[in-house]
Amino acid sequence: MPDIFQNIKLAGNGELQRKKRQSLIQLLALFFVLPFVEAFVSRWWYDEKIWVGLNCLALIFPTMRWCFLDAREHNLRLGRFMQLLIIGLAAVGVPVWLLRSRGLRGLISIGWLLLYCVLLFGVNYFAEYVAMDLWLPHWLENETSFA
Repeated sequence: MPDIFQNIKLAGNGELQRKKRQSLIQLLALFFVLPFVEAFVSRWWYDEKIWVGLNCLALIFPTMRWCFLDAREHNLRLGRFMQLLIIGLAAVGVPVWLLRSRGLRGLISIGWLLLYCVLLFGVNYFAEYVAMDLWLPHWLENETSFA
């Protein structure tokens, strides 16, 4: 079976590719861990607006890191407006960045982005189900009170 990808060269060097991959894995790990943190913290304190803000802050860092690494890989500058767009509205900013940095090939990257988002939200939904419906009720049931 011939390797259909043998002629495709990745832009940039291996180190940038590795760091970009790490950023994507960190984002996936956050989408898995945050529901458990929310379940644990919600036992004592829960303010939805603050929690959503903290989640957004936690998710912005790997996203911005990936964008900066991608800019370096493609020898482009990630301007202030683009940074603000990615921070403020990542669902618009990241696809715009992909189109800007790759041209029409950015449409293929947007397709990969959509698949990655499906994976992220699938992992998050699974983790939330495990955390809120399986782990938290069991944990509360077995909790001992010292009062």
